[in-house]
Amino acid sequence: MILLNMTPQRILALIIAMSGLACNTSWDQPAGSWRPMHPLHIALHDGFQGHTVAITVEGREVYNRSSVTTNVAISRADAFDVQVASNPVRIEVSVEPGGRQGSTEIDVTQSPFVAVSLERDGSITFQPSTQLFRYM
Repeated sequence: MILLNMTPQRILALIIAMSGLACNTSWDQPAGSWRPMHPLHIALHDGFQGHTVAITVEGREVYNRSSVTTNVAISRADAFDVQVASNPVRIEVSVEPGGRQGSTEIDVTQSPFVAVSLERDGSITFQPSTQLFRYM
């Protein structure tokens, strides 16, 4: 079987890519505006300690959770996938308490994986990647 020879990262990338095809339906977009969908994996990494985190992609809220806390053993707080139609995309992150905000623009065809961290100085950093992040 082909999947037995694939790494877990490639299997996940395949699943994400396939789900992009499945989500590209006529009710997702206005009539006559078909555009290919792109998978985007956003991972929350370091610095979160019971924070409320809201993330928008291209102005659409895709994530809003409270009590987000980093597992320091693996530098991961949470992760999720979203489908986007435009490229590049603008990602905006806000973290409470503290009113911290950050944003970036990502070419999802080049970097479909993005890590977001809350730094000690309160700034929000983004780490685009071509590969799924590994957690040990």
